[in-house]
Amino acid sequence: PGSAGYGYENYSVRAFMNDQQVEYTVTEEGGNWVIYVENAQGNVVFEFTKQEAPAFEAEVSEYVKIDDAKAIYLVTVAGEPEGGNYSYDGEAMFYSEKYGTYAYLVVSDTVLTKEEAAQKVADSTAEVVSITYDGDVNGTNLVDINDAQLVYDMYNAKYNSFETVSMLKFLRADLNGSKNLTTEDAAAVVNLIP
Repeated sequence: PGSAGYGYENYSVRAFMNDQQVEYTVTEEGGNWVIYVENAQGNVVFEFTKQEAPAFEAEVSEYVKIDDAKAIYLVTVAGEPEGGNYSYDGEAMFYSEKYGTYAYLVVSDTVLTKEEAAQKVADSTAEVVSITYDGDVNGTNLVDINDAQLVYDMYNAKYNSFETVSMLKFLRADLNGSKNLTTEDAAAVVNLIP
């Protein structure tokens, strides 16, 4: 059960046998889709539910892996928002000149899909805050070894929320614009230290 896939991304599908939901698999055979229900007895009823297409398109990248289940995901949205900014789940997004998009970070215990992310994006009139990539990751108006150490600690998942280190600081850390944090970002900060 779940998204049908195979070109039917806008539908969710459930299968029922004797009024009980059952698992199914879908395969392609000779250009046709074959749906298989194991141990089918009697009629199998398929329920197709059309899902609302999101109003916005979002891209999602794994920004920092925290552990086997948890990660911080980068959500980006391109285009000009009608209200001047975009929001994600009611919170203002940030503008990234490096990506050419609006950006937001999400901590999640499950893989965040671009479809799920797009459902949480809306137009916003909130003031736009631009992400700077000048190496001053911690926001002290000075680029020094503390900025490089902070990026390295973020990369090593020392922080698993935005309580100790703000989302904006996390976003400033992607100096190479790869949409994920690596040791290269910490090295880029070191190279900017006067």
